[in-house]
Amino acid sequence: MNFIQEELHSKPSERLVKLTFVTFLLVNLIRFVILLLNLSLNTVQTQTCLLMKPLMLLWRLTVR
Repeated sequence: MNFIQEELHSKPSERLVKLTFVTFLLVNLIRFVILLLNLSLNTVQTQTCLLMKPLMLLWRLTVR
């Protein structure tokens, strides 16, 4: 039997366990991706702040 036939003939409780596990994995994958995006955005914001301070100081000096 192939995978689909095995799934159709498996017990409902086994299908529920498999579905629950797959759902658990998907949720964790989504959380991981969100965490990575958040970390990368924080890094970009930090780099921007580091660049902005010298630029603002230079701008203040030129405005005077």
